[in-house]
Amino acid sequence: MPPRFFAPKLSALNVVVTLPLDEAKHLRQVLRLDVGEIIHIFDGKGHECEAKVEHVGRRDVRVRPVASVESLPESSLQLTIAPALLKGRQLDLVIRDATMLGVVAIQPLISTNMVVPTAVAQRGSLLDRWRRIAVSSAKQCGRAVVPEVKCPVDVGGLSCNDTSVSRVVLVEPALQVNGAVDLVTLVKQGCPDSLTLAVGPEGGWTSDEIHELGNAQFIPLTLGVRTLRAAAAPAVLIAALLSHWGEF
Repeated sequence: MPPRFFAPKLSALNVVVTLPLDEAKHLRQVLRLDVGEIIHIFDGKGHECEAKVEHVGRRDVRVRPVASVESLPESSLQLTIAPALLKGRQLDLVIRDATMLGVVAIQPLISTNMVVPTAVAQRGSLLDRWRRIAVSSAKQCGRAVVPEVKCPVDVGGLSCNDTSVSRVVLVEPALQVNGAVDLVTLVKQGCPDSLTLAVGPEGGWTSDEIHELGNAQFIPLTLGVRTLRAAAAPAVLIAALLSHWGEF
């Protein structure tokens, strides 16, 4: 399969597209492709094309889309993951894996018990990096859709602004939250059109956060008796739900 590149300005066949700087650098310096090479480009919204490299310069790379390509099918479930910020670069892994598993949006959360300072969480450079990771993951796994990575908000912001039909908050089994359900009970309710999954930080949710999410109709969910690492829990939960609902 030809190498794939993200081209958000892709509009129509035979309309020349200039690749973003990162993509141009990868084509020119890493893969060392030249004029005449055949590649695939996708716009991050579900459209993919075969394209021919027409210009490779120091500052820009231009390609011409020559044929439409059938992109990989997307899940019918519009899935949003809302992970709390994690220490180091562990959220990078969450974003990478969530993209591969088919989420449509990622809403990072600022939570009380997170290790990351709030000032750091709000840096624009961090958001830029997360978005580049989503693009890279989509390229690698073959998706033509790049999930939207949103600016971090606190739990109150998520509670007020989330529009999914169904909402779930993952809780530790030791918390013994009233009304908590297990995975079997949740999947028996059937696959919704849209779903938001909120996952807490290393230090767990506070009781106030659980209460606020509960008031916003987030269903508390446990994944058995084991306490999973915060960075691993989102992928485990997404994979389990998609598998049970036949979305893989």
